[in-house]
Amino acid sequence: MAQDPKQPSLQAGLRFERAQKLAREGEKAMAEYEAAGRAADVKIARLKQLRLAKEAADRDVADREAAEKKAAPPKATKSKKKR
Repeated sequence: MAQDPKQPSLQAGLRFERAQKLAREGEKAMAEYEAAGRAADVKIARLKQLRLAKEAADRDVADREAAEKKAAPPKATKSKKKR
């Protein structure tokens, strides 16, 4: 029985197509991985910005309260009766 002369080239063609498909899938997976990383970086930057703004607002409130305490007249204290 003689082998079909086209058989090896068909197998090579199928292997080539399979390799190309795997390469495309790998590129797609890498693109998705990189996009997820960029999305995480954006989210982290946004959360950091919010945290820093909150900390600054908290410091402002604390400074304002401290200034009000200094500016307020001292409270009259009750004197203790001597017995």
